Amino acid sequence: LAVNGVQALSHAYCNMAGDLSVLRDFGIRRFRLSPHSGDMVRIAEAFRAVLDNKMAPEEANAAIAGETGGMPLANGYFHGKAGAAFEGGSLM
Repeated sequence: LAVNGVQALSHAYCNMAGDLSVLRDFGIRRFRLSPHSGDMVRIAEAFRAVLDNKMAPEEANAAIAGETGGMPLANGYFHGKAGAAFEGGSLM
């Protein structure tokens, strides 16, 4: 897990695919993916498709979850919840 260059230890993979539009609204224009053991090309394609409005975030979440080898996804800290939580549905 790496967010904005800061690495943290976590059991879950941070997944902000469903939050990209909010991040853009904040003025963030660059998104960096941290390599993991899944198919990073497929994961990058899912993020790119969301950014290009060619894929719904929910569809991207499913594609990303399929590449994590059963590891849970998380984005709770961004939503003011426990960091291991996943806002928008549980993919654990």
